[in-house]
This record gives sequence, structure tokens and C-alpha cells, in this order.
Amino acid sequence: ALQSEWDAKCSQTEAYAQLQGRTEWDTIHTWYPWVITPSAFVTGPVAPPVTLTSITFVTPTVTPPNPPPSSDLFNLLYVDSETSSGEARGFVYRGDRIYEVGKPAKGSTQLELTGVQVSDRLCVYDINDNSEAPETPRHQFGCETVVLNDNEMQMTKQVPWQPEVALLQTGPQQLTLWVTQTVASGQQLMTRLYPESGDALSGEVALTGSGVYSHVFNLVEPVPAVYVQLWVNEALDGLDTRREVVADRGAGGGGAFGPAKHFSGVFVVSSDGKASFESADVTDLKAGESITFQSMPGTPPLPANKLIIGQSYRLDAYPATLVNGGTVRIQYEEAPIVQAASVSAAAPAVHFWNGSRWIEFDTTISTPTNAADGIQEAAAASQGIGVYAVLLDTGEYFTYLPLVQK
Repeated sequence: ALQSEWDAKCSQTEAYAQLQGRTEWDTIHTWYPWVITPSAFVTGPVAPPVTLTSITFVTPTVTPPNPPPSSDLFNLLYVDSETSSGEARGFVYRGDRIYEVGKPAKGSTQLELTGVQVSDRLCVYDINDNSEAPETPRHQFGCETVVLNDNEMQMTKQVPWQPEVALLQTGPQQLTLWVTQTVASGQQLMTRLYPESGDALSGEVALTGSGVYSHVFNLVEPVPAVYVQLWVNEALDGLDTRREVVADRGAGGGGAFGPAKHFSGVFVVSSDGKASFESADVTDLKAGESITFQSMPGTPPLPANKLIIGQSYRLDAYPATLVNGGTVRIQYEEAPIVQAASVSAAAPAVHFWNGSRWIEFDTTISTPTNAADGIQEAAAASQGIGVYAVLLDTGEYFTYLPLVQK
């Protein structure tokens, strides 16, 4: 009976073809001879005797995603034949969400996109107001709606657009935004706050102030990792993009947010992976507490005899006492310079901006493990919340040379 049923109902299966018609019970009995082969079929219940689970099929109501663009590689049409500074970042706005989609390599004019769809608003921000010779500062940015059969974006250059952005946690559910930037009379500086994952935490907000602007975001939840979008409310002709930039706080998985227990101490990293803070004294973060290192699109003014290597970073914490101890580390690329004879060498050092001037601190220079050629790391004791950068005292005796790397 079993063989006839198998022949009638299972002759088109892979098992029937591979085993030349042998029933599954014959296979089982070959491996386990003590098993008793059933002589008849057992008619079981239509359903289990108890309710285990139930399945309800629901017709999807979510709109299917738009198709991807024709090419994942976008060409960035920089003004004045410039290229990416290495600090450029790509973002996509889709509905009420923001997604970071990649970084063009330093010296390139291309961005490889990740997860972008037609009708997304794609933006690339390359705001690097200070640079090490022979590089030049970048004040370029571009935005456009992604369409099929388009793989180019025209960048806009605005040298006066170099906002210094501070996004600080000032309460368990509160962030305060400070922006230093001059805009013309009649123009409005706007902002919007997005979590790293989820819908926007605010609508479009007009900042108050003149030269220095501020806004307080009161949230309904503990402060998460966020992006803040900043732009000038202006209408432009042609392919030019309104002045715009994005700053982050704790994005990219590098921030520490409570409640959490860190048995070996807290370790946080900036979104570009080049700056970090470590404290062995702080192990517990309560709900609403956090420590982050912000990659800054703007830099406080530098002294005439100081050169910044890389960019500046803002260490922030709530409460601020969480970072009163610990170590700050910043990776940088060695400056290609040579000094005049009889002049003592000046080493890069970690500096802290105290609100009015840069202060140099004792710094240990080392080569990070598995670092690329020419990459060094500067480490110094934390000075608390504020802005950190690696600066070099240029004096009057330096000549800049090309940097040759293998």
C-alpha cells in the first residue's frame, strides 16, 4: 500500500527520481532497522488539539520602493576643477527620513551610492573651511532629485558658507543647537532634526539670532543619535543649490547612549572614525545620558602660526562631568613639510578650543596598528566637553613638499 501510494502521488519528486522509486519509509528502515514501518495510514485531526498559532494574511498597504537609479556611481561636477577634500559626505532625504549613503574618496569626483532610489533627494556636502597645504579649503555642496538615466550632480561653491555648528545635549530629552554663520538681511537660517533611524524629530524650524543662531529641541524620548540639517531659505536659478549642510551627533554607531553598562569603560568614535574618546572611570550610563564625538563642518578661527591637520571634532556629554577624565585621540595624515637648517622640529599636538583661543596640551604621537602609510595618531588628556583638533606650529621656516606614499 505504501509503495502504491508513493508511486501514484510522489513519482514527480526529486526524492523519487534520486532513489529510483524507493519510499521514504524504506530509506528510514535501511538506516534504522528497529523502526517499525506502518502498515496503514493514520488519519489525524484536521487541526492540532490545542490552539498553537494563527496566521492572518494581510494585503500590503506600503507603497513598493522606487526603482534604483540607472547607475550607482554619481559624478560630482566640482566648481573650479576642485576634487573631494576627504571630508565630503553623501546623504539621501526620503520622506521624513535621512540616510547617509557614502563618502567620495579624497581627491575624487565620484560617489558610489548605497540604497538610493529614484525620487530621493541626494545631497553631497563638502564643507572643509581649513586644510593643510597644498590642499585648499572646500566650500562646495550640491543637491538634486534622483531620476533615471542621470549620474551627474552639479556642485555649488560658496566660500562664505562655512557654518560652525554645535549640537549639544542639555537635558535627558533636550538638544541645543548653536550656529555661527553670517547670512544677508532678509534671509532665514532653517534647521530640521532627524534621528539616525526613524522619522524626523522636528518640522522645519527657523533659527533665531543674528550671526550666532540657536534653537532648543525638546524631545519626547531620551536623546538618540541624530543628524541636524541646516540651510538658508533661498531660491536660486539654474543648477545652483541653496546653502546647506548636515552635522551629526553620535551617528554611525560611534556614540554611547544610556542606559548601558560598559565593563571596561566607555569608548566613543566620531562618524568618520578618526577621533575617539576613552574613559576607564565611566562604566555606567543612565537613561538620558550620552557621550559623543561630533565631526564638525566648521572650525573655530586658527592663529596665524597654526596649521590644522585634518578637521576639528566636538566632544559632548550629558552630564558634562562624564568626560572630565579620559583620553582623546585623533588620527591624522602627516604634513608634507621640510624645515630650514638649525630650526628645531615642531610636532603636531592636540589643541583644545576654550571658547576664545586654542590651547596646546601634552601630546603622545604614535602609529596606529594596521594604519595606512603616513597615518599618525595624537593622544592627549581630555579637557572636558568642547572642540579638539590636531594643530601644527608652522613658524616661519617651513616649506611644503608633495607627500609620497606607497
